[in-house]
Amino acid sequence: MHTFLFNSRIPLSLMVGNSLIDMYAKCGDIEHAWQVFDTMPSQDAISWNIMIAAFSRVGQIEEAFTFFNNMEKADFDPDEVTFLSILKACSTIDQGKQVYAYILKKNINITTFVGNTLIDLFVKCKNMTYACEVFDQMHEHDTLTWTMLVSAHDKLERTEEPLLLFSRMVQECALPNIVTFVSTLGSCMLLHQGKRLHAQYSANRFPASVILGNTLIDMYARCGDLQSAQAVFDEMPELDIISWNTLIAGYAVGELGEEALDLFFELLDKQIEPDSATYLGVFKGCAAIGVLECCQLIHSHLFERNLFVDIYLESAIIDTYAKCWSITDAHHLFNKMAKYDVVSWNTIMAALVNHGQSEEVLDLFRQMEFRDLKPDAATFLSVLRACASAGYIDQGRVVHGYIIEGVLESHLFLSVSLIDFYAKCQSMEDAGKVFKLMPIAEDDVVAWNAIIAGHAEHDQFEQALELYERMIHKGGSPDTVTFVGALKASANLSALDKGLQIHNFILKVGQENNIYVGSTLVDMYGKCGSADDAYVAFKRMQERDIVTWNSMIACYALLGLYKEAMDSCNQMLVEQGEIDPITLVNVLTACSHAGLVDQGYMCFSSLVKGCKSTPPTVDHYACIVDLFGRAGMLQEGLNFCESMPIQPTEVVWTSLVGACRFLGEAHLGLYAAEALLELDPDDNSTLLQLVLLYYQLG
Repeated sequence: MHTFLFNSRIPLSLMVGNSLIDMYAKCGDIEHAWQVFDTMPSQDAISWNIMIAAFSRVGQIEEAFTFFNNMEKADFDPDEVTFLSILKACSTIDQGKQVYAYILKKNINITTFVGNTLIDLFVKCKNMTYACEVFDQMHEHDTLTWTMLVSAHDKLERTEEPLLLFSRMVQECALPNIVTFVSTLGSCMLLHQGKRLHAQYSANRFPASVILGNTLIDMYARCGDLQSAQAVFDEMPELDIISWNTLIAGYAVGELGEEALDLFFELLDKQIEPDSATYLGVFKGCAAIGVLECCQLIHSHLFERNLFVDIYLESAIIDTYAKCWSITDAHHLFNKMAKYDVVSWNTIMAALVNHGQSEEVLDLFRQMEFRDLKPDAATFLSVLRACASAGYIDQGRVVHGYIIEGVLESHLFLSVSLIDFYAKCQSMEDAGKVFKLMPIAEDDVVAWNAIIAGHAEHDQFEQALELYERMIHKGGSPDTVTFVGALKASANLSALDKGLQIHNFILKVGQENNIYVGSTLVDMYGKCGSADDAYVAFKRMQERDIVTWNSMIACYALLGLYKEAMDSCNQMLVEQGEIDPITLVNVLTACSHAGLVDQGYMCFSSLVKGCKSTPPTVDHYACIVDLFGRAGMLQEGLNFCESMPIQPTEVVWTSLVGACRFLGEAHLGLYAAEALLELDPDDNSTLLQLVLLYYQLG
């Protein structure tokens, strides 16, 4: 046809010329399309658009932009088709910016189609600033516009923006689709948000969707509502392997290992073939319950399936064996791995440090260099824990140097781990330096807790309280750990005024009902000698556990209030159903301080029956010996020691020796001291006691 027209020398009309250009372009013959364009007596906007679209289609981006720029010079204004065509040719952020800048410069209305294409380009180039700007410039948005932006924020793990956009979308009466719901649900971190979205989805009466069902299971599991996750799973008309894997993983992460295993065996009963992700969740479930036999059963099942085991699954199996207290099997599997990466290396190092094998961790760390494995933050966390556990301050300082070289010193958890390491190595000066250099230390409660705890562990209670007060002064937000640490520091200093200030702040921020904070408040008031305040704090607690009761009883025991201690013990038996060994120690201490020998011995005999879970420990026997000693009944104390069903320890004999010396019973004291010396012949304090007793004899 084109040859006929050419030979007949009939001038090409616009319509015929455009048709020929379009025909050649769609056949991929850009050269002839270009020739027709050049030979046309005149062109219109359609001619230019066809050529730009043709170049875009075959990826000739420079030519497409040349035509785009020349189009304006030929006095033709680009229209929606032009922009859609040129944007399809764009693959870089700079190209997209060029087109967008032209639109803004010419004050051109951004239509929905053009806006969506621009947003899609900027999202693919990971430039959310420009994507959001285009969104705001658009006069109208359709479902695709909203969904693209919501999905982009979700993929970038931005948790707030998808929810805000979804809310705006509903306000503007735009209709979300399944993809919108899936992306928004993926960003939900709070249960009430997810439930609201679930209700909105149900109200829209969308058809059942496996993808959305799986997303709902994931959301509920992530928010800790596994009952609702199971309900969604049970109500889904169709399930795929992702449905099973998501719920199994949810139970595993929630440390409900038995439920994860039950679901796995249900999957097998239904003849559904598990994949690597299934086993990944199941092994995590085994790790949660810590039963080695379960781990071995699943491992053998995986072996029988002859399923490909990738490096992530291998690492999970190693981690599971370690958490099932079989570090030997974990190490053996690690050594058998055909290929290593930093994840597998970190897994075995974390397992070893959890089992107290610090030397092995440091040895593996040194081997990483020879295997061309670059340590990451997780690696350094394990190595620092190993150094802290072994007290290797010099090796830890070397690791600190590696962290600085790797520009990881701003990593929050690494900085906290460094503070903990220096504190455990008794170098609070270095711990303080790390804290001061942390860029976000003053805003992060974890950092504050680490430095406060470090000072408290080294009996630097005044410094711990100073740091707590500095945190409050700088507008920090203390949490349960902060309050517990500060209250313990106040208790050890017997600083009632400081404890009262902390208590007032706890009331202000509404933390008084936290069981750990409440128990520590009771303990603090007791150690500060204020039984009345301790009782008030105790009574105000909405929930009490054995620790709380023991704190109250210990308070009475410390202050010699035997009757109150016994009354509390009886109440504890009524409310808790039993007492524990610590309760008995506290009651016996109360009897000892009050000099109530008969009552103490009766308590020992009767309350032992209340300790259903564990028999009396050496601490309980030591309390009775102390009770006899304080009452001057030294022979009875010796008789009790010799009739004990367990071997008396240094604590028991030391208590009796001290009482004998105090009361001048040197002969009996020498007998007890010799028994003590048999347990530890090299103990200097026992030798000193012997010298002093002989001195008493003259």
